Amino acid sequence: MEIEVQEQQLPGIGRCWQFETAEGRLAIVVARSGGGCEITTRWPDRDAADTSLRLTAQEAALLGSLLVGARFR
Repeated sequence: MEIEVQEQQLPGIGRCWQFETAEGRLAIVVARSGGGCEITTRWPDRDAADTSLRLTAQEAALLGSLLVGARFR
């Protein structure tokens, strides 16, 4: 499966990545220059986000670890 990812620099903010999910929503990740990130989902034909989550740098690192299969005991 090939997924097209759009990436752009957000001056004064950080970087943004966006891709379309299998169900048709846009998944948007903004990594802030000062640390932390925001994850947002929305339908392509709507301006408003369906879901938005703001994470600290530590929370973002933890979520990334979980997504790649890290296990905790």
